[in-house]
Amino acid sequence: MVTVACILMALGALAFVLFVEPRTATVSALDQQLVPLEHKKEILYENLRDLNFEYRMGKLSEADYQSSKVAAQAELVPVLSALEQLQDQKMREEVTPPPGWCERCTHQNPADNVFCGQCGASLKKRRK
Repeated sequence: MVTVACILMALGALAFVLFVEPRTATVSALDQQLVPLEHKKEILYENLRDLNFEYRMGKLSEADYQSSKVAAQAELVPVLSALEQLQDQKMREEVTPPPGWCERCTHQNPADNVFCGQCGASLKKRRK
């Protein structure tokens, strides 16, 4: 009896692995741009930590440390700027309601409506 149960469980697991297709998560275009920038930011921060460690261990002179630090920070600035812009854009998209959305009753109206079809409230036009 136990053998039959084990065989059925093994066949079920095998069937699940072979025949059930995983669902892929939809990733927004902004998230696709954010991931490599986040990775690059982490690498640059790690490089700065390594540079600081090597300086404290006495492997680098003061002049070499300062020039390398300035170069690494100069490389980090555009990455942080791009990350900030993309995160701001992502936040605006998440917060901005879709066109035709009624603030009073939360009814979704066609984008060209001036008034809500459910409660009659005036709809704000979405700024571009």
